[in-house]
Amino acid sequence: MVNRREAHLAHSAFYLQVTWNANSLYQEGSSEVQNGLRLFDTELDQIRAGQAWAAAQMHDDKDAAILCVVYSSAAEACMDLRLSVKEQISWMDAGLNAARKLRDEEAEGDRLSNLGNAYRILGEAGKAIDFAKQALIIHRKIKNRRAEGVDLGILGSSFLALQKIEEAIEHFEQALTIAHEVGDRRNEGNRLGNLGTAYSRIAQVRIAIDYFEQALAIRREIGDRRGEAVDLGNLGTAYADLGDARNAISYFAQALAIAREIGDRRGEGVDLSNLGSVYTDLGDARMAIVCFEQALSIARETGDPFNEGNWLGNLGNVYTDLGEVQKAIEYFEQALTLARGIRNRRVEGVHMGNLGNAYLLLHNRPRAIDCYEQALTIAQEIRDRRAEGNDFANLGLVYEELGNIDRARAYWLSALRVYQEIEDPNASRVRNWLEELDIKEHEGSHDSGDVKGD
Repeated sequence: MVNRREAHLAHSAFYLQVTWNANSLYQEGSSEVQNGLRLFDTELDQIRAGQAWAAAQMHDDKDAAILCVVYSSAAEACMDLRLSVKEQISWMDAGLNAARKLRDEEAEGDRLSNLGNAYRILGEAGKAIDFAKQALIIHRKIKNRRAEGVDLGILGSSFLALQKIEEAIEHFEQALTIAHEVGDRRNEGNRLGNLGTAYSRIAQVRIAIDYFEQALAIRREIGDRRGEAVDLGNLGTAYADLGDARNAISYFAQALAIAREIGDRRGEGVDLSNLGSVYTDLGDARMAIVCFEQALSIARETGDPFNEGNWLGNLGNVYTDLGEVQKAIEYFEQALTLARGIRNRRVEGVHMGNLGNAYLLLHNRPRAIDCYEQALTIAQEIRDRRAEGNDFANLGLVYEELGNIDRARAYWLSALRVYQEIEDPNASRVRNWLEELDIKEHEGSHDSGDVKGD
């Protein structure tokens, strides 16, 4: 007669195999993606039960510990799409503890790497770096080159979140070299996309587009639908940065369709917000609000504080444009609190700049100057050139309103220099302001509007 422990063990082992099968189908790409996700969705309650039993018993049962280790990595792709990041971390923590109990060094390194990536997604770059560095030490010790490349990629993405661009690029290039070396096409695509994002952060948009296009070609070659959506979204952002709304909307719409097709809720939220940003630039506030509110709902549903803050900030920008400034300030302050909570300086600077815009509209010039100066300090600290240009431009607006023409001109000249260097379309607007400033000195007239944060 089968005892209770054997029954639970058999159940857990069976649904671990189901999990493997689902992930294997997903990794085949193309038409098998949906089959893998469908299998995972159908059996998710039983999969969760099998993992929970293994995690609860691992301290006293070696077989359960082995299952617990494997559960935490058996369906990485499906888990990432279907489980919240916090639930994934719970599974990975259990897997890490089980690996250490079993003295399985390779599994320990893999779980540390998984945890680093999860905290990166949550926007907790410091924790991500700590876990990835521990993983890297182990993977180099056991000479697992593929895993070493993954760790370097996580470190690069975490440094990028901290706006340490040179360190990020260095890590991405090392990871790309390893992906070439071991023939890992999936991670080759990942690293090319990462490099594109890094160059876009320092406003080298043409270089970024080249990397994104290389990454997209690989995704399509290997049938990586989720990666394809990511690269399409990145291309949309790049064209939006160049002021090409038509191409931007086309790429974002393609990315959104794929995200919905494969049930990638976080990706769907990002694509909706990107569309909202383009509609904002086109002056279609109604469509922008619809997109941002849907994206915000998804971020809260999936437990994503990083993007929750982003979408709150975007809604604040739209309400600023609509003249509902107090409502905008409420959104910006919520977003600023979230950015500080996850210690994301780049996003903190964006929200400070947007608060400055709002206070300027209320003619609270001392508060506006304080916000813009804090934003400028952050932008220069993290080398965010586009934000630096925005903050110079906005400080010029305040001093122009105060009648301090010399300081206004100095700030606008600094903004123009930055915008020209990074090929930002705001350069023409600032150039017009400077021309109008010269006219105002003679005729006493000038009309202008603030520059939005990214």
